[in-house]
Amino acid sequence: MRLQKKAKNNEFILADLSKALKEVEQSTLGQDSEEDFIGLFDNVDLWSQNLGRTEEQKNKMISTILLNLAEIDFNFENTDIDVLGDAYEYLIGEFASSAGKKAGEFYTPQQVSKILAKLVAEGKQKIKSAYDPTCGSGSLLLRVSKELKVAHFSGQELNQTTYNLARMNMILHGVKYQDFDIKQGDTIEHPEHVHKKFEAVVANPPFSAKWNPSSQFLDDDRFAKYGKLAPKSKADFAFVQHMIYQLAENGTMAVVLPHGVLFRGNAEGTIRKYLIKEKNGRVL
Repeated sequence: MRLQKKAKNNEFILADLSKALKEVEQSTLGQDSEEDFIGLFDNVDLWSQNLGRTEEQKNKMISTILLNLAEIDFNFENTDIDVLGDAYEYLIGEFASSAGKKAGEFYTPQQVSKILAKLVAEGKQKIKSAYDPTCGSGSLLLRVSKELKVAHFSGQELNQTTYNLARMNMILHGVKYQDFDIKQGDTIEHPEHVHKKFEAVVANPPFSAKWNPSSQFLDDDRFAKYGKLAPKSKADFAFVQHMIYQLAENGTMAVVLPHGVLFRGNAEGTIRKYLIKEKNGRVL
């Protein structure tokens, strides 16, 4: 309320807002929710040139946003309406639209997310767990929860900024801190959830990303049975192998990949052959 009053009076609020965000993080120190909040606003830059050239312009922009948010009635009787979460999702989508090809690093278009979510939800009303090994901003995981009830979400994201977006996305959609576990790091090199199995596994991994297929991965349970590792210049099948390993016996997996995985030869051909011959009936 104090920030809102200052904004109305055209007073300088950037320092106060920055302090407020930091206090939100620090309020969780020593609490069970600490891991999900610490560093959450590290990438929020209230002094960014994108907000204006001068501090006055930046202050005016932020004040306008806060005042507009204050006019929204969040007390809807219809619990199906998630105004704050949907607004955040909309802004992420709009930013992704302007980001061009790089948008795929953090956001899966809603049309694609909806198809993947419906695939893993087919024939089910609720599941214990959903997992995205390249979760970006978390939009795909949240889309799954619109198709069926999900008790717990897990995900991993390499990019630090996008990792923070995912945590914010969960919180703003009303997912309790104990009901999600989003980690930051390289899923293939340093998987954070490899000891778990999930009923729904979804992903839109970076297409044909480079990785380091060192010999140690031949002894890794995720890859050992295939006899070959995905090529250095194309990690597509490495993500698929990882996802299959994390899939529960009663689980369903849906993933978006470049069409080259259907016909490229050499190591990818060997992996594809194993999937068809040894996993037939489980992998479609």
